[in-house]
Amino acid sequence: MHTTLAQSQEWRRSLWLLGVAGLIIVVSAIVDLSVQVILKQSRLQELKAEVRGQFQKQFAGLDAVTDELDQAKAALQAIRKTTDLLGGQQVAMLPVLADLVRRFPKGSQVKIKGLTIERQAVQIEAETDSFDALEKIRQGLFGFPDAREVTVRDARVGSSPNQVLFRLTIARGNA
Repeated sequence: MHTTLAQSQEWRRSLWLLGVAGLIIVVSAIVDLSVQVILKQSRLQELKAEVRGQFQKQFAGLDAVTDELDQAKAALQAIRKTTDLLGGQQVAMLPVLADLVRRFPKGSQVKIKGLTIERQAVQIEAETDSFDALEKIRQGLFGFPDAREVTVRDARVGSSPNQVLFRLTIARGNA
């Protein structure tokens, strides 16, 4: 009986040590996993902060938003607002400018000081070297797409010799 009791106590001690060793392994695995998750989470936060910083640099003037999707939507909305402010899809500026430049007579000097492009009209404030050149410019602009009327107003002699200041309006579209 004494041997059986000693073997039983030895067996219990081995099981207890095995249980303690297993518990230590499980605890160290949980601690290791927790440390890995915490490190990955902090790296994720650093990367998010870097993305927000780059986003703010590219789209200056936008409010910082915590969610990247909301931030992208806010940036898109701001761009649409700016586009609408500049005329949006109403008037394509570059084709109008290209047509305008093509219509100016070759060899005439024109210094444009102001240009307003709207759907129904193009207004130009400029200067040239003579009234004859102004008339050639006016005649050339009659070929402007959808031009129904080209009106010169406020044409006057400038302060220096060979300087004619004028304002010109090209009425576009149907009457």
